[in-house]
Amino acid sequence: MDILLERELITKAWFDDRGFIMIKGILIDDMHHIEAVIAFDYDLEKVVAIDEVKWVRAPYAPCSDVAQISNRIIGLEVKTGATAIINHELGESDGCIHLAEVVVQIFKCFFQVKHRVEDRKLQTEEERKSRKYRVLRNSCYAYTDKVKLSSSGIQTPSEC
Repeated sequence: MDILLERELITKAWFDDRGFIMIKGILIDDMHHIEAVIAFDYDLEKVVAIDEVKWVRAPYAPCSDVAQISNRIIGLEVKTGATAIINHELGESDGCIHLAEVVVQIFKCFFQVKHRVEDRKLQTEEERKSRKYRVLRNSCYAYTDKVKLSSSGIQTPSEC
């Protein structure tokens, strides 16, 4: 088998000493190695700072020239429609679609981290399942009204 492309998207998240959620996104393939670190306000669910954007490896010399445009997303909220805004602001002719790809992955990571933190505040597994179902309802097949959660896990519609 002749591999044509292998790409990794990696995210790492932590709270910093200011109380912001910091998320580092990394894209690595045979031509690109891009890293970005974005600070999010946990409560407001929006970008408060771009701490780092760098090209460790790029196919063309001018690629890293677009790093400064990442400031366009400061203030952007993590909500429906953010992906389109990121692609428009960072990925078009004066940007880099690969940078946009990293930032979209960072936004997805924020959503997951936010819900993990909120789940940790709850006391019982039943409270966590109930909250998770409320938050994720109809966001994917496992959380549609066709499928219901039980204490033993997810049941298919025919088992409900």
